[in-house]
Amino acid sequence: RFKKIGYKYNKQLNQYIKHINNTDVVQSNTKSLKSINNNDLEMYNNSNTDVNNKIINITNEYETLMQMIELYKSNSNILQSKIIIDLPKAESELTSFRVNKEILKQFNEFTKEQKEFKKIDLVSMALKEYIENHR
Repeated sequence: RFKKIGYKYNKQLNQYIKHINNTDVVQSNTKSLKSINNNDLEMYNNSNTDVNNKIINITNEYETLMQMIELYKSNSNILQSKIIIDLPKAESELTSFRVNKEILKQFNEFTKEQKEFKKIDLVSMALKEYIENHR
């Protein structure tokens, strides 16, 4: 009966749609179609132009970007080996000992760069690795 009055069933939408002049119009009581005005089209064209301009700028700076990437990869200060804290589960113990002043200064600078680790863990791992390497 819907076919007689110009409706056609659309399997993808799972509903009947009005067939007018070889175009399908979805009929719905709850949804209203929003008309597109000229301001919307201008905003779309402007944003699309901005994206195109950004892509063009990136392609113009391709060589510089590649040099920066190679410099980043080769910079040993940026790419550091990962520190793995592998300590036995035990309580910490308070102790004091003397340390070479220059080594302590270097250690403090190192710990400022490695803020994700506790000093106690770094000292403990350093001692553990020293013991394992020199047994």
